[in-house]
Amino acid sequence: MKIYEINNQLQQLFEQMDIEASENDGVISDSLMHLLDLIQIEKDSKLLDIARYVKQLEYEVKAIKDEELKLADRRTGISKKIASLEDFLQFQLGEGNNLKDANTCMSWRKSQRVVIEVEVDKLPVEYVRAKTSIEPDKKAIKDSIESGNMVDGCRLEVIQNLQIK
Repeated sequence: MKIYEINNQLQQLFEQMDIEASENDGVISDSLMHLLDLIQIEKDSKLLDIARYVKQLEYEVKAIKDEELKLADRRTGISKKIASLEDFLQFQLGEGNNLKDANTCMSWRKSQRVVIEVEVDKLPVEYVRAKTSIEPDKKAIKDSIESGNMVDGCRLEVIQNLQIK
């Protein structure tokens, strides 16, 4: 029986008890009292079952949270391992050298990065963006240098980046 059915059954029983009590000078029969006990026991049992299910779900949520933390730690460790292995490959392969087989290709591509050689407060204000701290706006500096303007203390540097496909 479902909880709402038990509640309906209890309501009907209370109505029967009211009728019986009004007809018998406030006396309620033992059979109705026994039925009330049985229904209440069934309701209590259902409510306890639901409470146990809630506890089970809470344990499941805790287990998932614990697993998420373990996976985050594992992801961090794997990311560090990848960075270390990429550094090793770059050193061993040597800049400009390519290596490939049927499944893997290591090659170098040119890219540029902005190198800031002065303190941020020495840069013109149009090349600085404010966050919670002051830092050089490398994109603005790069765009300015590429368009032919000189930015004191900054230059473009050509570097090699290893690609693994």
